[in-house]
Amino acid sequence: MVSYSAKLLRASRVTRILVLTNLVLVLFLFSSVTRPAAERMFKAVSAYAILPWVPDIWAVASTLLASGLFAYELLRARTGTVRPHLTRARVALDGLFIGVWWLILAGICLYGFALGHAG
Repeated sequence: MVSYSAKLLRASRVTRILVLTNLVLVLFLFSSVTRPAAERMFKAVSAYAILPWVPDIWAVASTLLASGLFAYELLRARTGTVRPHLTRARVALDGLFIGVWWLILAGICLYGFALGHAG
């Protein structure tokens, strides 16, 4: 049987991988330097009709999964079923990653909303 510490460590790793992958994808898709490469990649794929939806689905699913895993980490850290000196810094760092990612998503949504009202 896997201990709570191992499960928490695994959840923390998956949370960080998801959030860092999302940050890299946002930089790749929205950066002015890599935007032409992303457009060429989209045009090169034959399923061009479905491809614009894939980043949206990935962003929603991975954000919800990472937030759920963070909630699991937070619950386990608060109940005291794992060693607190090992988990406090880990949970705080994961909380920082999740918080920054949610702020970036909110900024992207507000930017799109503002563009929609601009005409």
